[in-house]
Amino acid sequence: MVPGSIGQDVVEASIAKVNQIKLFADDSGFLFRLALVESKFGENPQTFADQTNKSPNIWSIDSQKFRETKDIQKHPELLQLYYDLADKYDIDWQRLDIYDMQRPLYSALASKMFLHLNGQPIPETIDDQAQYWKQHYTAIGDGNVDADTFVQEVHKLEDLYECSPHISLCYVLDGSGSIGSSDFQLAKQFLYNVTDKISSENGQFCLVLFSSDAQTIYDFTVTDKTKRLNKIKDLIQPDMSTNTRAGIQKTVDIMETSINQVPYKTMFVLTDGYSDDGVQPAVSNAQKAHIKSWVWGIGDGVKDKELNEIAYNIPDNVKQLTKYSSMDSYLYEFKKTLCDEIIHLIDGQKFDDTSVQNEKRYFSIDLPKTGAISLTIQLTNGNTLGYYAYSTPNPSSAVNDGQLDTNPYNIPGQQQHSQVYVTIVGQGPNNVYSITPTYI
Repeated sequence: MVPGSIGQDVVEASIAKVNQIKLFADDSGFLFRLALVESKFGENPQTFADQTNKSPNIWSIDSQKFRETKDIQKHPELLQLYYDLADKYDIDWQRLDIYDMQRPLYSALASKMFLHLNGQPIPETIDDQAQYWKQHYTAIGDGNVDADTFVQEVHKLEDLYECSPHISLCYVLDGSGSIGSSDFQLAKQFLYNVTDKISSENGQFCLVLFSSDAQTIYDFTVTDKTKRLNKIKDLIQPDMSTNTRAGIQKTVDIMETSINQVPYKTMFVLTDGYSDDGVQPAVSNAQKAHIKSWVWGIGDGVKDKELNEIAYNIPDNVKQLTKYSSMDSYLYEFKKTLCDEIIHLIDGQKFDDTSVQNEKRYFSIDLPKTGAISLTIQLTNGNTLGYYAYSTPNPSSAVNDGQLDTNPYNIPGQQQHSQVYVTIVGQGPNNVYSITPTYI
């Protein structure tokens, strides 16, 4: 909300606020990519040096785009949007002017509104989004705009992102005959790309392939990433029926028999259809084993009811894509989902961690009924930054209630909140540290 604020943290916090109110359709990561390509999250000096722009901002909301968000005669549906914004965020959009777009949240909302009013659905793939950006958003009417710029900038940032989550993760891949051989290759490539950028420093991984039955491609004993990548590359499609239940149950068995238990267990189911004989009791067994479940359904053959059943009826853990080639567009989002898992700490528990530069680790700690929390960061290598917040699950430089600028740091208790959220950001190329909360 501070005029002129810039940076990726500001962009991500603004988008989170926009998505939280659920007024607009999913944009397949387009709003994030717009901020990157239009202004490098506001950090491109040219964004604010352009004297012809009355209100330079992260999303390049100019007078033309802003007028569209105010034209009730042309877009009568705006009245309902105004009402919803006033109700959810106490924003009176009709009273805003172009200079308010310097507030990142407002320019993010204006960008979403402009795209919504355009009436053209936002494509899923990065290449198609680049063409959409060229035709409907940037320098509208300028035939000299190069869509390749969009693709290059997006891949430069998203492909390189990697992290090392504390997670036991199993991919559950559909290899049934209804998937074309080219689509199966796209699914393999997606898993290869994810595996290549998710470090096994703090986690363990397995892959189950299912068709008429299920087979373990690799389990937690395969700790070498190169071996896992080669096994994905060598995958052969079974090309038979769809026994999703067997794939999920095989995953439960791997998780339950693992000797080295990483506490945060997750399965990711990727399927193009629905199982021949349902998914129970495997899904119930997974839920009882406290395995978090994500599912992607691809194509028009999926059953909404079954996807929701696999995800324990948690809508945010279900994604439907129109085609396998769309998966690449969600690679960055998927990696972030895995790496942004919140780790719960308890009083006196020492948690050891390693991270790369700018990697963020998210924690939650129950607040004592009286007193405060003393948080000790013990560094072995590198350096860290830290933030805390009482109501924001992923505090950052953009949204926080305080910065951890001393060690140990005392976080005050709050009667209206039962827990506090903490983010630790790695500052060096290789950061080794421990974090210990103590009630005082």
